Amino acid sequence: MNLKLRFQGVRDLHAAAVHLAQVLDERPELQQACLAVQIPRISRQRLQKEWKSVKSVLRPNIASRLVLISVGGERPWADPAEPGLEKLAARLHAQVRGPEQRIPAARPAITAKFFEIFKILLNRRLRRRGALRIGEIIGQSGSSYPTVAEVVDHLIETRELVRRASRSVELVDFPRQTWSEILALSRSLRKPICFADASGRSPDLLPLLRRIGAKAPSGLAVGGVLAARHWDARFDLHGLPRLHLSIHAPQRVFDTGVIERADPALRIVGSKSDRIVLALHPLLRKETLFEASSRGPLPVVDPVETLLDLHELGLQAQAEELIERLAERKHP
Repeated sequence: MNLKLRFQGVRDLHAAAVHLAQVLDERPELQQACLAVQIPRISRQRLQKEWKSVKSVLRPNIASRLVLISVGGERPWADPAEPGLEKLAARLHAQVRGPEQRIPAARPAITAKFFEIFKILLNRRLRRRGALRIGEIIGQSGSSYPTVAEVVDHLIETRELVRRASRSVELVDFPRQTWSEILALSRSLRKPICFADASGRSPDLLPLLRRIGAKAPSGLAVGGVLAARHWDARFDLHGLPRLHLSIHAPQRVFDTGVIERADPALRIVGSKSDRIVLALHPLLRKETLFEASSRGPLPVVDPVETLLDLHELGLQAQAEELIERLAERKHP
């Protein structure tokens, strides 16, 4: 984001927009470039007209990625008028006006994007890998800068996150407040697809996993108890109550055929059924964060997905023990 205060006029606006267009042209991986301006003695209508004029001479693939935020006047605004950008405009406007007039930031809803960004930050904390750059969060989550900034600002307000050098952030400890909110919404956020054996028998889960793994797509990983044993060799639970798998689905499209072909008796059931033998969780972020495993045919999910699986199984005590064990690990 480029913050420009006290522009002298539309000529400065044009120059700044051309500069950002060049940045976008040189860096095609950037989803958006945002120009925040405060231009005195110019109306909103005039500024919007000039901005439209600037974008009209740019290539469509560049113009569509440019964002303008105006923090001048009494009411900030953004073009395009998206909710995340408008909230960012309000925060910048409050900062420009000074702390005595600052407007409290609205608490963001825990959406699917909030969920994925939070999990990325918590995974980094549990694996003790230090601060994470904002650009890395954008890359791993697939979310835009305004969306990531909104989550970061909220977690800073709850005192669960701090800023570090080089535009990076880090959770200061295990974020109990937000974690409890996540757990309360976990089922609706994760939207698991659950399978039961229509024959009424109890399938042998490890051979089932091997059959699934033999023909599994690259975006499939094992979670639950098996992943917990990967992350903690001392994980204390006998047996395997059910299989938990995660499937990479950043476009929200995935195929359950590999599971149904591995055991034709498996049928999709409701998530509250007491007959579930396998739960499949769509993973919506851009990067999987899976880790290779030498113990089975599939990679394992990250520690955060593992903890969510354990809570889904009702294994809260084991989840807490896993958090403690991960905290005891030395920085890699």
